[in-house]
Amino acid sequence: MCALLVATLGAGSSATKVLRTTDGPVVHALQADPTTDVTAHAAESADENLPRPSGSDAGGQALAEPGAGGSGAGGSGVGGSGAGGPGAGGSGSGGQAEPPSSATTQHRQAAPPTTRAAAPPAPAPGVHGPLHTVGNRIVDADGQPIVLRGIQRVGFQIPGNWPAISNAEMAHARAWGANVIRLPLAETYINPTCHGRYMPNYLNTLDDAVQAITSRGMVALLDLSFVTRTPCAESFRWKMADQESIGFWRTVADRYKANPLVAFDLYNEPHDISSEQWRNGGQIVEPPSLTGPTQWTAAGMQDLYDAVRSTGATNVVTISGNGSGGTPLPILDGHRVDGDNIVYAMHVYTCSEPDPYGVCTSNEANQHPTVESRWMDVAATDPVMITEFGWPNRNDPSYNTRVIRLAQAQNPPWGWVAFAWSGQANGDFALVADVKTYDPTPSGTPVKSALASPP
Repeated sequence: MCALLVATLGAGSSATKVLRTTDGPVVHALQADPTTDVTAHAAESADENLPRPSGSDAGGQALAEPGAGGSGAGGSGVGGSGAGGPGAGGSGSGGQAEPPSSATTQHRQAAPPTTRAAAPPAPAPGVHGPLHTVGNRIVDADGQPIVLRGIQRVGFQIPGNWPAISNAEMAHARAWGANVIRLPLAETYINPTCHGRYMPNYLNTLDDAVQAITSRGMVALLDLSFVTRTPCAESFRWKMADQESIGFWRTVADRYKANPLVAFDLYNEPHDISSEQWRNGGQIVEPPSLTGPTQWTAAGMQDLYDAVRSTGATNVVTISGNGSGGTPLPILDGHRVDGDNIVYAMHVYTCSEPDPYGVCTSNEANQHPTVESRWMDVAATDPVMITEFGWPNRNDPSYNTRVIRLAQAQNPPWGWVAFAWSGQANGDFALVADVKTYDPTPSGTPVKSALASPP
């Protein structure tokens, strides 16, 4: 998702027509084709574990076939890792909110001062790591299949934009039932040569966040989201990772390889590149710009994977498809990444931008998630996850309900990560209505309901 999320969150087949910007990283809208494929019908009958929130319809979800250019644009939001940013010494464990369940919601009459609200049901046992892959499943340390489902917590892409991740917040995430938290990161803040950008406390703050997550039995999925193309240049979600990303992953993987509940998401939403560039990198040519280079050298997914493994890290790695995570084409056309413990990942958006006038969200076709059917070919042999999805109307639960039903209809079920938490209760994509009680917004209600139920 593009930088407009600063404002929103508070500060092949040719069946689907994709409306894209000419060269930018963001798909502003996807016009879904009414074509329905058999997987959609399976999804309609597989939602018995997902309560339907008020306002969602009784229909299933169309599984249209986007073209090779990809389906939905992803959304990775922008945010910060601490109040004042890690560069200011903000700790990820500071500024704790009230613990879960100790306060009544705004819709209930407050109890007398001597009475405490009932505690929420105890969450399911935590994940037993280390994780690894067997066939098309993720399994835990006991060899038992596990489906990772949880939340994206924005913050580390642009430090200082959002409150720090606290222990109390992650206790709320665990109480919702999450077993994975995805953290988008930026490479420039750990590069000591980037004067004015380098933050010596960035990794220490990340340590605090990872500890708050993994100490509660949840997986911390560390995602490289913002890169610079050339050293110390503008940090953004560019077409592909760059040469600095290789050093980033050596540093991060070495730091967290001993934590059995850390996984690595190599690069967020690669887009507008060939399958060859997706796997092996190479020269990228950009249109003339006043803010950055017109030619630079990308690192491919194989380069990033090899950087992680060069440290001795055997942690699970997630690898996003091309087309902003919408298409698995490189995986199927001879450009699969060589290695093990790999999970392939997609992003599912039809309206990936803030939509204050309802131009995208009012289109009924866009209210039904579309997933390229070739992902089923990948899922037959490899684990697959939806590592990001969301809807830019916090008062409408329908789209998130349908994505979750679609994921749960698969065999084995696909894991998923819902967008987003930010430490604040604002924004079009917000899943949280109140950061004291952590009651969900309407769009967050199906997320919380699903997390509380078996996949």
